[in-house]
Amino acid sequence: MPPFLLATGFTQGLNVLRETGNRVVGVPELAGSLAGSRRPKKLRIRVVILRDEQGRPVAGAEDVEPSIAEARRVLRETLAVDLVPAAEPVVRTLEIPAPAAALDSPCAEGSYRADFGPGGEFFRRHRELGGITGSGTPITVFVVRDVLGRAGCSLGPLVDHVTVDMSALTGRRLRVLAHELGHACGLPHSSAAENLMLPKGMGDRLQPWQIAVFRSSRHVTYR
Repeated sequence: MPPFLLATGFTQGLNVLRETGNRVVGVPELAGSLAGSRRPKKLRIRVVILRDEQGRPVAGAEDVEPSIAEARRVLRETLAVDLVPAAEPVVRTLEIPAPAAALDSPCAEGSYRADFGPGGEFFRRHRELGGITGSGTPITVFVVRDVLGRAGCSLGPLVDHVTVDMSALTGRRLRVLAHELGHACGLPHSSAAENLMLPKGMGDRLQPWQIAVFRSSRHVTYR
């Protein structure tokens, strides 16, 4: 097996172990959130805009601001979680063109396999790094040309990044970024009315159990 495939499998497995370990340690936090405790916490993100084959950014930094602002509002009002920059500026545009596998990123059942290809390798190389335990690891949001079949995508605990389609930054899709952060922090899709985790037409509400799961994610910390 090629070394990069072994490295990918190791990274995915390590992330799952980190998530599991942090969830176990965070059982009191989970219980507290279920009981209604809402001490302010933080989630660090970095938004990375890709360049196409000709070196043109797929979006401008100003195009991403409305989605970031809406995600910040939803997380603060619903979860008592502040969305903060993992590094400054919070939005950066890569200097090099991205491969087609990253620009047009698949998102469907079994799409975790794409993480073993050139797109996954590219995302890992340009993500924000976290600590050994995984606690407080930032989530890197890659703005791509097209999330195939979706407006955004997350592989949950397997990786520390999400992808968002450049067309999902404004208008009716303004909450796609917040929705994908929800997946990255352990939330599945929901059918509840006005819920953030609706597959389409997502709202800005979360149920108590969803709040507890999100707040006890390894990405969400007090410091």
